[in-house]
Amino acid sequence: RQKSCTTIDFEAELNKRLPGQTVPQEGLDVLREGRKVVQKHSTHEDVETMIDYYKTLVNLQHHFYDAGKFCEVEFSWYDHFSGRKATSKSFDVEKAGVLFNIASLLTDLALTTDKSTDVGMG
Repeated sequence: RQKSCTTIDFEAELNKRLPGQTVPQEGLDVLREGRKVVQKHSTHEDVETMIDYYKTLVNLQHHFYDAGKFCEVEFSWYDHFSGRKATSKSFDVEKAGVLFNIASLLTDLALTTDKSTDVGMG
């Protein structure tokens, strides 16, 4: 089962890092929705949302690194089994968590698909 997560105010974080620049609402929506997907049941749309979130993280990552400084955004996840909170300021750790959740969503979809029909096997 995928891990749960906390919400992040990406708009505030981006405004700190990119003063005077307008952050596109569409990009912010992708970031918000990507963090929400792990909190509900799996659908094909959820997988697409998580993939969009991953792509957005990849595109944003370079904005959060200055010479020798690390990311200032805190990504928090809760382990599904223990309930323990894990926090990281690493985009790479966040991206790994997203890939884990994409795999979990796909596994959940595969397990719940009716394989007795052509549609289920397609």
